[in-house]
Amino acid sequence: MIQNPSLETLTSGIPLCWAAGGYGTNTPSFSVVSPGHTGNNAERLTMSGYVSGDAKLLPALDLGGCSPTGTPGHIYQLSAWYKSNVITQFEVYYRTGTGYWTYWTASPLFNASSNWTQITWTTPALPAGASGISYGLNIQSNGSITTDDYSMIDITQAAATAPAAPTGVAATAGNASAVVSWTAPANGGSPITSYAVTPSSGGTALAPVTVTGNPPSTTATVTGLTNGTAYTFTVTASNAVGMSPRLRRRLP
Repeated sequence: MIQNPSLETLTSGIPLCWAAGGYGTNTPSFSVVSPGHTGNNAERLTMSGYVSGDAKLLPALDLGGCSPTGTPGHIYQLSAWYKSNVITQFEVYYRTGTGYWTYWTASPLFNASSNWTQITWTTPALPAGASGISYGLNIQSNGSITTDDYSMIDITQAAATAPAAPTGVAATAGNASAVVSWTAPANGGSPITSYAVTPSSGGTALAPVTVTGNPPSTTATVTGLTNGTAYTFTVTASNAVGMSPRLRRRLP
């Protein structure tokens, strides 16, 4: 999701798709240094004359050519490698639906590190109306930080749903019984906890047979039937969310 995440591509001495950011009374200086954490380049920010505010390198605050796209309600895992002689933190901005960038949130503070160190932090849910994200590691005092190898991953999990309908239902007649089998359906993102096999005859449903287990079996024996009578068997699957659609199989 990050463009030029390892800062290897430069334009006029600045990593392509990245920009200097900050505010307040201070004097930041940005420079490309070599080697980087994994490649030739890393970016060093040196702060002097600090009175207030902060400074950071972050993806360009544009309309989407460089800044990562964000989806409202989604959460993101941010990471970067750094070494510094001052504390740092992720500072995160989002782009509104009208293209305006605004401050969003910040991570806890991370300690100074003389060796390359990876830090990872998970954002809250992106606010409604947001369409893009930009973030960087800031410093808020005199000192320096070198950064490289940024990443941003959408780790939102889709909401679970009830299972799909079981497929391949088959029934084999026995003596006043039937063996019913089926194929387990997609579980909707939540494990299937049980199946219900319901026999019916002449439009009248009989007591269902419930199959449980971890995972539950996809075969059930239905007893108490009448030889020579036609039955229809309905199979449903259930998980923590709810019950699947029904699938029927008629046994002459």
